[in-house]
Amino acid sequence: RATAGGITTLNVECYGGGLWHTWFDRDLSIAGRVIVRKTARKDESVDGTDPTQDDSPVLFEQRLVHVERPILRVPTLCIHLQTPEERVAFKVNKEDHLMPILCAEVKQGLTQAKDGVDGTWEEGQEPE
Repeated sequence: RATAGGITTLNVECYGGGLWHTWFDRDLSIAGRVIVRKTARKDESVDGTDPTQDDSPVLFEQRLVHVERPILRVPTLCIHLQTPEERVAFKVNKEDHLMPILCAEVKQGLTQAKDGVDGTWEEGQEPE
């Protein structure tokens, strides 16, 4: 994840060869395996430690994620703002050109307080 100028982008990995230009200007969702860090519950004992102590051990858990609605986009400059020479000369750099942008609406939802009151987001604010 990287943030610049109020825009949050995600790092992605491209495997093998592909028709990379077909990924531009499409709505994208997310799916895959994530590792989540959590603290042991009071009733969980990990490695024989006392789970009632305040310094509970940190656990890692695997979860499968599938966000069904589009929340990402890989933007490009619209065709009418490019010369024919620029269109022909453009070569996709997978590391630089295929970093999807996280939708501002999603970022706003992720920064809301747990009680649902949105007191941390300001329009045009650069995400932290």
